[in-house]
Amino acid sequence: MPTIGFVEVNGAASSDTDFIRRAMAKHQGQPLDPVALAVTLTGLGGLGRYESLRWSVRERDGTNGLFITAFPKPYAPPFLFLGVSLENTTANEFRFGLNARYLTFDKLGSGSELRIDGALGSDPAVGIALYKPIFTTRLFVEPFAGISSRTFNVVQQGRVQASYRQTRSVVGFDGGVNVSRIDEARAGVTFGRFDASVRTGD
Repeated sequence: MPTIGFVEVNGAASSDTDFIRRAMAKHQGQPLDPVALAVTLTGLGGLGRYESLRWSVRERDGTNGLFITAFPKPYAPPFLFLGVSLENTTANEFRFGLNARYLTFDKLGSGSELRIDGALGSDPAVGIALYKPIFTTRLFVEPFAGISSRTFNVVQQGRVQASYRQTRSVVGFDGGVNVSRIDEARAGVTFGRFDASVRTGD
């Protein structure tokens, strides 16, 4: 097997290019190991942005190089996730919810993720969060804000004896470090307000 002298990444976002290149660094200077390379590429599949990651070995200026090509998903980003929930609380009471999440990348810099959540129905809610890497380091920041409302019921013998409505509004800021692609350590501060009102019962 040829010894890999360099790694080149094509087709990926700039933040992913740096990450893929770091992941492939362990193969540089070593004879090509297709099995180990497949394991590394499978792990990189967790990036979620690409339909596939393919590799080839080509010679340039007398040196064998490992070329990684990323193929973005043709249907996204952005992504739109939808969900429906139906809950039968008692014999004559139902709770219904329509939930959605909008997810897009790189709108506010390379590697950034913008998430907007919304819910309609029994428990309405709206929220927004922006994940932003700090340059090309593993550090990141994530400001967020949201407001949600939920009804809590006390049920006895199949009947709602009491219920109250709780509204929660929050705004906060997190910062942290990506230990690996699937692990992170973060800390932050959240300011919030809770308001509750009795609807029925005491």
